[in-house]
Amino acid sequence: MSQTAFSSSLRQSPALKLLGALLVAGTLSGCTGTEETAPALRLALLLAGGTQLATVDTAPADGSAATTYTPTLSTPLDVAQGRDLYTVTGRTLLLVRQDAAESRDVTLKPVNVFAAPPFTPCWQQSAFNPARTRLAVLSQCPNDAVQRLALYDTAGTVIWTASLGTAPVTVNTVDAPPVRVAVVGDVAVVSRPALGGGSEVIRAAPNQSTAPAFARVAVTSAPERTVAIRDLALLGTVIHAATDSGVYPLLDTGLPDLTRPVAALGERRYDRLWGGNLGTRNLLLGWRDNALSTGGDQYLRVWDGTSATAQNVTYLNDLRDLTLAPDGNLYVLSRTALTRYDAVLGLQNGNWQPRSLLNNLGDARALTWLIP
Repeated sequence: MSQTAFSSSLRQSPALKLLGALLVAGTLSGCTGTEETAPALRLALLLAGGTQLATVDTAPADGSAATTYTPTLSTPLDVAQGRDLYTVTGRTLLLVRQDAAESRDVTLKPVNVFAAPPFTPCWQQSAFNPARTRLAVLSQCPNDAVQRLALYDTAGTVIWTASLGTAPVTVNTVDAPPVRVAVVGDVAVVSRPALGGGSEVIRAAPNQSTAPAFARVAVTSAPERTVAIRDLALLGTVIHAATDSGVYPLLDTGLPDLTRPVAALGERRYDRLWGGNLGTRNLLLGWRDNALSTGGDQYLRVWDGTSATAQNVTYLNDLRDLTLAPDGNLYVLSRTALTRYDAVLGLQNGNWQPRSLLNNLGDARALTWLIP
């Protein structure tokens, strides 16, 4: 879902300068424990099982006191089978739907629909690279026995496509490993359930073809079996896998390096994993879903990549998505609620200062941030 690394191509842009100002303001707020002058930030939310898109401003637009401000949800817009949301520049987001990906502006007005791939897509999973320049999307249509993958730039141009071979046999158990995608640069990794248990991993990379972009076919590795992979996310530029026994970095082959567990996150199961950053600090956040398997706690944990232990942020049910925003806050979306946590102060001393922003949401799915 949403990461907060910035593209080198945007380093001198006005949008990025504004992001920097927002982050400084958020950092100062975290140091004092106050929020009287919280910078304006807009969140986009995918609701109603992916059929509605709406926004909420987290602070008054006029810069007045935020302590008495009550956020309200905008009138939702209807969308068709929405899957994921990603921030591009702060003024633009990406919406992945089942049949297309598109960019939208801060008012949620469509800006550009991505080019169609050389096959009829049924986008099911997606991933955005940390530099915010590449979108990987995986297609699996109900009547198609083949999984396919496409890599786009943010202008909507196809970089390459790949066939991943026969789609995995449907495993009719609640606890079967899901299909997951991660992307770094122009390289993508896919994990999917393996017949007989566990997961299998496929790596797709450019083949340096001189063919037109729409005709470029990536080089894919043969599926390799491994332990059950529950999710994939990046800490900096290294992909990590969430498993039943902890979190592991991936090898160049795409397989988890089971000799190098992230000790700070413990030898416990994680079902969801998110990567992001706060200023120059890369963060990894993990959570276990007891709806899939019982016996573990449901704390959202965060690790800064260097500390000996991870911190508990909060105990959550029905966690759907989260984003680390440039105002210094962590925004967490459950099925029915949106909550803000002070990430700067939380990482400093464990005081996450939760504040409820929205409640009574219906089947929320994804969120990301914008700058109004």
